[in-house]
Amino acid sequence: MGKGGDWSSSSAGAGQEVQYQRSASLQPAGAAAREKASNGGYYGATTARQISAMCARPASPKPHQQQDGNWAVLERAEAANGGPLGMANFTILKKLGTGSSATVYLVKLRGDLSKVQGGGEEEGGSAPGEARFALKIFHKKDFAKKNRMRRVLTEHSILSDTDHPFIVSLYRTFHQDTSVAFLMEHCYHGDMYQTIQRQPHSRFPEHQAKVYAAQVVIALQYMHVQGYIYRDLKPENILLCKGGHVKLTDFDLSRAVEPPSMSLESFRKSKS
Repeated sequence: MGKGGDWSSSSAGAGQEVQYQRSASLQPAGAAAREKASNGGYYGATTARQISAMCARPASPKPHQQQDGNWAVLERAEAANGGPLGMANFTILKKLGTGSSATVYLVKLRGDLSKVQGGGEEEGGSAPGEARFALKIFHKKDFAKKNRMRRVLTEHSILSDTDHPFIVSLYRTFHQDTSVAFLMEHCYHGDMYQTIQRQPHSRFPEHQAKVYAAQVVIALQYMHVQGYIYRDLKPENILLCKGGHVKLTDFDLSRAVEPPSMSLESFRKSKS
């Protein structure tokens, strides 16, 4: 990444990040070795196909996201750009945080694309140039570490499959030579940990804490119904929005679970 909020010269051009569309069945013998070499040795053909499927998955607003104007912002920006957006179409405003597997930046559309904006009522605003996004970047050099790729795929699956007002939205997925990135909803007030530190005596009033706790429980219950266990609940992973509600984020430690099946014997016992 270069100075002044620009992506480094190694970044692909606009619309070139979403790549690797080759079908596994069309890859000739020896493709695994060549695929790994073409990606700097970060991973082999199987992981490349997983990344391809993840990035090629279409993104569209779900019922709970219909009022989020950032979806329309991105659609208009893509029309003005003449094709899909990529990381090169965004300008970095600041770093929001760094974790064990990724770095998150506050970004906005750059150049002429910023003129087509008109962000969501809650987090984006309505005036030109106001729409803001969180860009979470995963570096491919880390994908060889134990479970790292699985965690990225799980997080993407959760963000793509879930539709809940208390879970952060995923807008786009970008793919570059050295990284994969999620373009996500940015919550204006940051995370709960930072907000607590700014409160008198470093705590929320009881009525406010009850509201936040109830919303977190509702989000967790929804995830459980969808077949996911969160496994990383902490103030740093709870975002606070302008509307006074919370959103869960950071799902890389989450797990998908199969519902337990009832055996014939256990069914008989339950009826006795």
